Amino acid sequence: MERPSARGPILVGSRTVARIFVSHAGVDEPAARRIADALREAGHEPWLAEDEIPTGARIPTAIAQALEDCAFAVVCLSRAAVASGWVKHELDLAVMRQFGRDETRVLPIRLEDVDPPAVVAHIKYDDLFPGKQGFQDGVARLVRSIALHEGQPAPPQRAPARAMEASAEDYRRAVAEQHGFLLTPAGAIPIGEAYIDISLWEDAKAAASARPAEERESRNDAPRVSLEQQLLGSRRSALILADPGAGKTTLLRYLAWKTATTDVFGTPLYVHLGRWPLRGGSPAGVIEAAVDDAAGGASSAEAQRPLLDALESVISRDGALLLVDGIDEAPADALRPMIECLVALRRRVGRRLRLVVASRPTGDLQALSSLSLGAPLRLCGLDGVQRSAIVRQRLEKLGRAEGAHDLLRRLQRDSDLRWLSRNPLLLQLMVRLHT
Repeated sequence: MERPSARGPILVGSRTVARIFVSHAGVDEPAARRIADALREAGHEPWLAEDEIPTGARIPTAIAQALEDCAFAVVCLSRAAVASGWVKHELDLAVMRQFGRDETRVLPIRLEDVDPPAVVAHIKYDDLFPGKQGFQDGVARLVRSIALHEGQPAPPQRAPARAMEASAEDYRRAVAEQHGFLLTPAGAIPIGEAYIDISLWEDAKAAASARPAEERESRNDAPRVSLEQQLLGSRRSALILADPGAGKTTLLRYLAWKTATTDVFGTPLYVHLGRWPLRGGSPAGVIEAAVDDAAGGASSAEAQRPLLDALESVISRDGALLLVDGIDEAPADALRPMIECLVALRRRVGRRLRLVVASRPTGDLQALSSLSLGAPLRLCGLDGVQRSAIVRQRLEKLGRAEGAHDLLRRLQRDSDLRWLSRNPLLLQLMVRLHT
């Protein structure tokens, strides 16, 4: 079976295969392998760092990528794991993904009698004590839990599902609620306060150059601009490419929230193609997916028909900002039909529709050519001022403001850490580890 590129459960015949990240301390590798073997026997795809990270790879980057590709994270807890910086790093990242909008579900497993870390104390755990009679029963319970969770998104950072009145105003309020907060290791922060206006640069060679993006960025002389400047200026649409954790989803969510609370870009339409497949193969399917996102759950088109009709009327009159996330997570066989829906909506609305598509720099970028987005834009890495702002804000939120100077000084002295801290997600994990 060819390994699909999309994250999450994979349908193979009539059964579902889940990709599962297995986090453990080094001394617990034998127990972790027993768990991974059982998951593999159950038809799933476990991920173990010892097997998957090649020599010479950057470990934090490989872990972040693996968690992005996995629907579940099994965290093996022991005294050694609780004391391990790497397990703490993996656990923090997995929890951020579970309570963000990325649908990685955390499954804590105790290998010995140890108190779970506070960050997962609210999540039900199970015991798989190696060498005891109950180990195989515990593995069976784990497999059953995964089967129960398959096809169900992890608890995301969203308001509860709600019914909306048939008005564009109520829809905008729902969008503002769904996207108004950003969950960080320091807790939920209003997105207007948490958002850092990261600059972009034009990466005309994104699809052709073998040179790393960061090297092209350092040699690129084109002026850096914000996405808002791009949308307000002559360029009314954009394709944004960024690595995992670089902030592309946060950027789209911020634009959805800002558009919902102001009159800058018309009606906000946020769709995540990996989460809300476009229904019906028509432009209306795009609006239905945006309504599902704003409502916090899918509903029938008939139930939302009055609202859909109201939105179509407002969009035709005033325009819209269509924010497309997760295009690299959409099933390969469904990607082109989804793009056709986007093209059809763009034709219907015309120049009043601004389109912003975000993706990892992988996958079928050529399939996006029909959207006429122009040369891709790359998110620049955080600079010193932005890095300092994030560190100070997050540590203040954690009640550890006095630690900001020490962490920033360490980043200044260590060139490898400073380079990794250009990635917003990795920087936030450094803040969490620093506490």
